Amino acid sequence: MTRIYSLVLLFGLTAVLFPAIALGQAKTKPAPAIPGLPELPPGVELPPEVEAQLKKALQDAKAMQDAAKAKQPTKPVAPPQPAPKPTAPKATPPVAPAPTTPKTASPKNSSPKTTPPKVTAPATPAATTFKRNAQEKSLAKIGDVNFGKRDAKKPHFWISSNGRRVAWLLPKGIAVDDKTYEYPNFIRQQSQYVMNFRFSPDGQRTSWVIRQDGTQGAAQGETLVVDGVPEKIGWNFIATHDGGTFSNDSKHVAYTARRYAKGDVEYVLIINGQEREIFPKSSSWKLTFSPDNQRVIWAEDTGDHYEVRESSIDGSQPRIERKFGPAQLTMNFFYGPAGELGYVASHKGAEKFLVYDGKELKPSFKELKGLKLSRDGHLAFVAEPENFRDVVVIDGRASPLYGGLEPDYVDNSLALSPLGGRSAYAIEKSRRQTPVIDGKEGKAYARVAQFTFSPDGQRLAYWAAQNNKLHMVLDGKESAAYDELGLPVFSPDGKSFAHSGGVGPKQWVVLNGQPQKAYASVGEPEFTPDSKRLVYLADLSDDGPMLVVDGGKEGKAYDAIQEQLYLSPAGRVAMVAHEGEQQLVVVDGVEGNRYDRVLTLGGGKVTFTDENHWHYLAVKNGELLLVEESNAE
Repeated sequence: MTRIYSLVLLFGLTAVLFPAIALGQAKTKPAPAIPGLPELPPGVELPPEVEAQLKKALQDAKAMQDAAKAKQPTKPVAPPQPAPKPTAPKATPPVAPAPTTPKTASPKNSSPKTTPPKVTAPATPAATTFKRNAQEKSLAKIGDVNFGKRDAKKPHFWISSNGRRVAWLLPKGIAVDDKTYEYPNFIRQQSQYVMNFRFSPDGQRTSWVIRQDGTQGAAQGETLVVDGVPEKIGWNFIATHDGGTFSNDSKHVAYTARRYAKGDVEYVLIINGQEREIFPKSSSWKLTFSPDNQRVIWAEDTGDHYEVRESSIDGSQPRIERKFGPAQLTMNFFYGPAGELGYVASHKGAEKFLVYDGKELKPSFKELKGLKLSRDGHLAFVAEPENFRDVVVIDGRASPLYGGLEPDYVDNSLALSPLGGRSAYAIEKSRRQTPVIDGKEGKAYARVAQFTFSPDGQRLAYWAAQNNKLHMVLDGKESAAYDELGLPVFSPDGKSFAHSGGVGPKQWVVLNGQPQKAYASVGEPEFTPDSKRLVYLADLSDDGPMLVVDGGKEGKAYDAIQEQLYLSPAGRVAMVAHEGEQQLVVVDGVEGNRYDRVLTLGGGKVTFTDENHWHYLAVKNGELLLVEESNAE
């Protein structure tokens, strides 16, 4: 398993090797003062009371492990295979130019002693004695379709958001579950399905584009296929690059298209298969639905600029016309916590501004570098009012102007708390970076990154690099020094905090300041939704095997484990494990049936419908299966 979600920095020579973060490892390492405690950096000492707490915790953990081993003898493990890497990280740390190597201070100066909070023993994992009842429903014979590889830019299969349906390309068509759609005179290359096949948000409907010359009426061109049925008219081309766009409630589908008319061309807005608008010039490349799903929002070329229009889905209401257009033809729509619609707009190519929930927000700007929206409706972004100058705007309040003779804003560093409207970002001057937290500058470091607020917005953690070492700064207090650090992780209730870290060849997870058992490598820790347990993956050696650590208890070792864990609302933990050539879903330590493959790419996942029911997609003997399981107790 790779060391996940960190950033490697070599001062003086930058090497970004995502996902690990490391600054030169210490050459000498003192023996740990407490048996079982991971080695600490030179010069780091623990207060006596903390040492006593750690010693007792480690002794208790060892006793639990010994008892578990006595009850369940270790089974031989098959030769390991590399763990499949996740398709996308949960968070991407901001990357800034690495500073030159500062003079190294003594370890004691660079690693202040900290007192970890007193914590209770980890909660016991969920019961592992239940029986699983699995029902396998055959969806289709798939032949040699490979669901183990997927190019996000050129996908060949898709999985619905509810995890129950699959579509994949055929040489001359497409298959959706058990139905095949082939087009004998199909002239478009397979790769051109890429940007326009889609499942509706509820997973029940589908749309895609085909081109069949001479079979779709006078227009002879592209045709939208909705729920497997081609519309009765074709177009010169469908102008919206996503093909058919579904409303958020999945009931409606819209697009714009071009056709030949009277020796020229015209554009048409189609909603639910009906022509709603006809206009002579082109439309923007994106459209969306209003939050109530009753209007389509699109943009029309008026000759010298684009203007936003809103058309009702059934034509019963007059069209709403705006005097501004999208800043980009893609329009970059986003939705707020209560469905508020937002996008970037401009007046006739002038400075840009945000439109959110029907209101034009100031100040205006030349470029927008980032946008953050909290769960309670706070809005923050970084604007470029002029070349090489930046300003951070939070709920309409602008920061000082950065750049020029003033410190520079560090790109991609802005963070907004989920609740409460708190903010954090970094500025840089003379190769030193300073956190700006709620508008106030903090202590400067060689580098700061990955600002992370607790879910309630009350606490803040971030990375800080100093003297060729890394620290986790939590609530303003620095941790001991590390060679590498993982992402900051808060529990859902905000009361607990964890991260991975390492010195030398070992890595471990730190829970509320308390180091856990060291391994060859560890994955990103994750709290269960009830905040009671911490779970993460660990490698027993550089080549495996792998196991899950759940509430401090080690599970069975497997050749490999997919790095994505799936958690139910009440804390069940599911994972996809590999044994030899087979894969299986393990729930709270209880193994399911073996398959040739469990689908985890393209939206594939283990989905909990409630605590006692879950489902996933799998392949066995060339057959695609929907596996629905329940707790048989």
